[in-house]
Amino acid sequence: MYLLGMSCILLALVGSGLLQRVVGEGSGSAVVVDIFWLACVGVALFFILRGRSLSVASAGVAEPKRSKANRLYTILGAALAVLLTLAVLYLTGSH
Repeated sequence: MYLLGMSCILLALVGSGLLQRVVGEGSGSAVVVDIFWLACVGVALFFILRGRSLSVASAGVAEPKRSKANRLYTILGAALAVLLTLAVLYLTGSH
């Protein structure tokens, strides 16, 4: 699930740039690109949160024990999401 989420984020980054080149400049095309980007990020969040809920649900009803690696992956995923968002804002000129 996490891999699907990360590939959706990558699709949002690459696809929005390609879509911007295809539809050209203008306010109408910016809306199309922003909607595409938001849809990809929304799907990515769904997959990432779904993967997290599946891993917590599989741990059982008792208090789930989180390994150090799982916490590290969560922190790295959050940091990567912030960096990707900042990269998109910088590359699209929305800063």
